[in-house]
Amino acid sequence: MDSLASMCITSSNISFRTDKVLEKTTQPSQYTIIEEAFLPKLGINRKTKRTVLRAPIKLGGIALPNVQTIQDQKGIVNVMRQLQLGKEIATDFKILLAQAQLDSGLAHPILDKTDVDISYIEPGMIVHLHDRLDALDGSIVIENQWCSKLQRVHDESIMERISKLPGVRPREVQHANQCRKYMRVITIAELLSLCGRHIEPTRFNGRWRANSRLQWLRQPAPTGTM
Repeated sequence: MDSLASMCITSSNISFRTDKVLEKTTQPSQYTIIEEAFLPKLGINRKTKRTVLRAPIKLGGIALPNVQTIQDQKGIVNVMRQLQLGKEIATDFKILLAQAQLDSGLAHPILDKTDVDISYIEPGMIVHLHDRLDALDGSIVIENQWCSKLQRVHDESIMERISKLPGVRPREVQHANQCRKYMRVITIAELLSLCGRHIEPTRFNGRWRANSRLQWLRQPAPTGTM
């Protein structure tokens, strides 16, 4: 995956150091450090409020673009360029995306439809790219990219249904996804009986696993009540 790592270095916004991680640190974010470094060179006090920096000129602001947004836009363009070239980096990226797609348990391409939160999977490049596309109201459509499919009429992704439950906590969604990966299922139809009217009690005994043909990563069995 060296080629994929090189793409991450070239496009610094597509990084593993996400905003949520930065918020938990005592140090200022990388974007604040960048702005405070070049603001004095523009003749602007580095302590100027961000509302003044971002506001349009006609309202008395400076209309300074957000550094993170610029980096995200350039990084997304870089990803698109690599996919169009179709070389080793594109292959590595598609493998990484397919694994994230399987981990998410969603039945739609996660970079195409970005309004569903996927913070319950392992953080990394794909999650960061998904979140930034959502913030920018954008999407990336990749031809012939693997994505799970619904099995029956009125079928639904298990994780999409769980993540939209009112009052559900992030930790509960993460635990549900871990159980789902152990059972090796993606949609509700995979849990149902052949008649499609009920779920067999043995499905939730902590030992049942579906006979899936997909290549799943190793997921330990659930240990008691989570």
